[in-house]
Amino acid sequence: MVTDRFDITADHVVTELDGRDVPVFRFDTAEFPRRLSVSARLDTDHSGTLRTPSRSVTLGEIGAVYYRCPSIYQIEPELSKPDATWTVKEARFGFDRLGSSPPSVS
Repeated sequence: MVTDRFDITADHVVTELDGRDVPVFRFDTAEFPRRLSVSARLDTDHSGTLRTPSRSVTLGEIGAVYYRCPSIYQIEPELSKPDATWTVKEARFGFDRLGSSPPSVS
């Protein structure tokens, strides 16, 4: 689940999924890279891990993504404008790739 950590609507969805024993890994893109780390290999197998201080999930465990109103990326204030722009662009590209379908297996 990718959403703002104060998203009340998402809280209701988490409660419903918990009641159905469906595991949920919730994060906000604004947590990256301070509270959210990503390690991934996005070639043929789409393997990797998303990790917060309290939880982690491997990409192989993800069956669906609920994407709703994540916060904007929080960039280090000491970065120059060009570096900050590049950082946001790269983070968006990386998360977009994580959300893309893994290559089909023949």
